[in-house]
Amino acid sequence: MIKKGLENQRKNLQQLELKNEKTLRISKSKILKRTKGITLIALIITIIILIILAGITLVALSGENGVLNKAKDAKIKTEIASIKEEIQIDILGKQAENRGKYIR
Repeated sequence: MIKKGLENQRKNLQQLELKNEKTLRISKSKILKRTKGITLIALIITIIILIILAGITLVALSGENGVLNKAKDAKIKTEIASIKEEIQIDILGKQAENRGKYIR
């Protein structure tokens, strides 16, 4: 009688363990399915954000007040300043030559 009771308890424990394993397998598969879905959504959101950032970058580079236009303006201003400086140096050189003639 006691043996039968113990055997029944063992069988019940084995059945419970099998049920728990099946439940775990089902839970894991559900989690994996959810994870795949979340990953796909995250990928799509990431792509959308990258497209938005690319658009903003293009506007910042090539717009009316873009970096490229500002660089062109700065280059022109630098060249003008360089030419002005050369002219001023030439003028000062000529003035120095003329003063040297009068001092002697």
